[in-house]
Amino acid sequence: MNDIADTGNTVTGITAFASGGQASATQLTATVNTVSTASAAAASVKLALCVPGRQQTVANLGANSIQVFGTSPNTINGVASATGVAQATGKIATYFCTGSGNWTRLLSN
Repeated sequence: MNDIADTGNTVTGITAFASGGQASATQLTATVNTVSTASAAAASVKLALCVPGRQQTVANLGANSIQVFGTSPNTINGVASATGVAQATGKIATYFCTGSGNWTRLLSN
């Protein structure tokens, strides 16, 4: 189940925030999000608020690894929202909100 509006199912051409960090991270608004520009290592993006049943997929097609953050106070695989998790270039991950403000990540090979 996904509750992100159908008008926002897929967004391509996303630029991750070059300076990194959660506060100014590029907000992801779609079910499927394709990051095409990651001009610096750890450029950042931020998932929507974790609502049970919500999922967001992030494809990193940028030149560098990105840092994916939760919206505070959400966690990703138990990692604090202010820390985030790294997602290497060329990787696709689906983040599932499993409840209690925790995103669980399923990462491609």
